[in-house]
Amino acid sequence: KTPSSAHVQAHTGLSTDHLHVTFTTGGSTQAAQHTRTIRATDWEAYEREVQQNTALPQITTTQDIDKAIDNLTATIRTVHRNATTLKPLKAIRKSYHELDELIRHKRILKTTWHHTRDPHHKRDLNRITRDIQRRTKEIKEEDFAAHLQRCNEPDHKIWATVRNFRTTGTNTGTTAIHGPTGLKYTPQEQAEEIANYLEVTFTQNYEASYEDERTTNHTVHHTLQEVRPTNTPDIHLTELENIINTLQPKAAGHDAITNEMIQRLPRKAKIALLQIYKQCIRHHHFPAIWKQAKIITLPKPGKDPTFPQNLRPISLLPSLGKLLERL
Repeated sequence: KTPSSAHVQAHTGLSTDHLHVTFTTGGSTQAAQHTRTIRATDWEAYEREVQQNTALPQITTTQDIDKAIDNLTATIRTVHRNATTLKPLKAIRKSYHELDELIRHKRILKTTWHHTRDPHHKRDLNRITRDIQRRTKEIKEEDFAAHLQRCNEPDHKIWATVRNFRTTGTNTGTTAIHGPTGLKYTPQEQAEEIANYLEVTFTQNYEASYEDERTTNHTVHHTLQEVRPTNTPDIHLTELENIINTLQPKAAGHDAITNEMIQRLPRKAKIALLQIYKQCIRHHHFPAIWKQAKIITLPKPGKDPTFPQNLRPISLLPSLGKLLERL
């Protein structure tokens, strides 16, 4: 559809087999203003909403365990998505008042030492210089940890972060993956090509005979019946909280739940999670959803990343499942 302020004119008198068309638009154009944004989460709203929307599960079977996990995971993801918004980078940039104050004080000490040449003033100047270096390093580490957390967002391009760690001089403009039938350009085709290569490379163990499998299953079942506890395991909330407090910033699994989201859970959600863990141990059940991993690939140093064999696969398991392993 042609806008009302536009004019189209065909030129038929030219000595050519092509039809030349002139398309003229009216009005003025303005360059688009691009503002750098960053994802910011309102953690107070996150904790409040999770507290209100979490229900303590009633578990009697392994199917109830899986359902409780699905409900808790959905609640955490939904509330986090609603509590996270895009904000201009300048609007939320930290103002490091402590560092600014140290720098201002250093300038005063430096001026004083230049005038007096007093060794005491020089010692104070050296001390505050070390304090500034230490605080600057802490700020950089905090900013980098926050950047790694943003890498877990579904629409964040983690390759932009990985590229900065690659060896200088290597090709960083890879846009295709070599396959048996040619180059693969779209993300879906590349993912399928990498998956096919991993399937061929990492083969399963040999298939046991029916008799061996039957004997193994019988032995495992008999052993579990003997050691199966009659009561719920005695695991306290403080034990779970101590483990949660030791979690470090890492990439999330397929459930998109980061370690920070777990650490920010309110008390009611932690109690619900503890009940799930207790029932998992009591029923000797490790949920299948926590056995599934998200596979990402990192290029091997010094090799052509356009070939699947030169990509190193990394398995990212759900953090909730790794917590259960540590109990």
